[in-house]
Amino acid sequence: MKVRSRLFCLLLCGAAVSIACAHARTPPAAEPGAGRLVVLVVIDQLRYAELLLLAPELGDAGFAGLGAPLPARYETLNTETAAGHATLSTGAWPEVHGIVGNSLLEDGAPRAAVDDARCPEWGKRAGGRSAAALLVPTVGDELKLASLGRARVVAIAGKDRAALLLAGQSADLALYWDPDQGQLTSTSCYADAPPPWVQLERQALPLSKWLHWEWSPSRPLQRLSRYGVAEAPGAVPSNGIGPRFPHAVGQGDLSPRYYKALRASPAGTEILLGAARAAAEGLSLGARGEADLLLISLSAADYSGHAFGAQSVEKIDNLLVMHDELSRFFAHLRGRLGERVSFVLSSDHGAPPLGQHARALRLPGGALAAPALRARLEQALSTKFAHPPPDGFVTFLDDPWLGLRRVPGVALESLAAAAAEALEREPGIARALTAAQVLAEPAVSPFRHSFAPGRSGDVLFEARPGWNFPPEGDAMEHRAHWNEAALVPLLISAPGFELRPALRGATLRTTQVAPTLARLLGIAPPAAALDEAAVVAIDR
Repeated sequence: MKVRSRLFCLLLCGAAVSIACAHARTPPAAEPGAGRLVVLVVIDQLRYAELLLLAPELGDAGFAGLGAPLPARYETLNTETAAGHATLSTGAWPEVHGIVGNSLLEDGAPRAAVDDARCPEWGKRAGGRSAAALLVPTVGDELKLASLGRARVVAIAGKDRAALLLAGQSADLALYWDPDQGQLTSTSCYADAPPPWVQLERQALPLSKWLHWEWSPSRPLQRLSRYGVAEAPGAVPSNGIGPRFPHAVGQGDLSPRYYKALRASPAGTEILLGAARAAAEGLSLGARGEADLLLISLSAADYSGHAFGAQSVEKIDNLLVMHDELSRFFAHLRGRLGERVSFVLSSDHGAPPLGQHARALRLPGGALAAPALRARLEQALSTKFAHPPPDGFVTFLDDPWLGLRRVPGVALESLAAAAAEALEREPGIARALTAAQVLAEPAVSPFRHSFAPGRSGDVLFEARPGWNFPPEGDAMEHRAHWNEAALVPLLISAPGFELRPALRGATLRTTQVAPTLARLLGIAPPAAALDEAAVVAIDR
């Protein structure tokens, strides 16, 4: 899109549309056959509401210079990293793409969604990771197919499940942070060893840079306190970095503690965007006469949100540093590629406030500890069904899924119905359905979208607004279809495209992200993406 004046740019950015409105000066026009680059950025744990809240800090050009955010919704209950990234990359809900959570059932037992011993990680002998659990192709897979393999697809993320499920199986590389080794890594199913550009980036940004580093706020703490809570009640600071600013991230130790602390701080964002820049330059993305795809997932805000709370100053500071760093990274790519680069930014999920913080404001909310909830469920089921099994009725409890043991003489549906009734008596649970009840839900039900037979639990339940189920070591968890977890921002900066007129003022679906990426790449949507793209080409 050609922007004719600064005034026009500001007016357009002020509306609920952000197509290429960040710059007043028109970049150079694309050369025929010069290729293009489409960049998707996923901010792990970013609510739509947070970009509205932070608007005074972001300036007229908006977050990372991408304009005003559009609201986009996850119509599912399993709003967490693996499921969210898979939805963004495939354009389908978990019922179709099969990633029902960070874990899924295999032969009746839970396992991590990306575990795959057939794809060992670089430098490790045991275990492995892959995107093989995806039941449908990603937009990157579609791009590889359409270009007969010529296009380049690279994913870079703070989490293995984010990189792998964004990339799909055919990508050139899915690169992610390894908190055990303290470096970016991948698996042999993409490459046998780190390619040269990864090795060079490791040398350019050594971990010694932060070995004695204290994380101090990027803005005055008094300013951050307008948007976030300092020392939020119930916070569980992780990795020994302390409960308040300044946080001693670097304590002189090259250890897993240090590597985990890095990923939860602004240093994690610097590492990932440094790798993204290295990939763009080392692979000549967008500059080879092909359409290329760069997928980035930044997770520091999610780690700090889980540890300190979704409304903590630590999370807010991480988001503002991402705004700064992404603004510079996008400017760098625009300087190289001009109008041949487009950007899409969204999130895999939001998060509720800490229960203690909600209650301090006299709002409904709280936290249900999984061990205590499991004990109450066992008691309720033992009362109803005689002779409980020695290991109990409950095999796993991982919000929003409950797994039950198969007990001789007890019908599974009767056991599941009793468990669902017991769950609905809990003050923090809004609704609980058995697997059979989920399948009887309307096709548009968030419960139905969340469920994949054989991969999901026996009962699917949802917390009430303001409530969450924090696992041990975290202050907060997020899985529900309420706005606090399911309503995320969507920002698009794409020269030559505009928001589809029918969508102006509407709430979009996150299943529209993959078709939008496909439209910008000039290819058909991935196979399971049945939604429409959010943008159309401008008629020049």
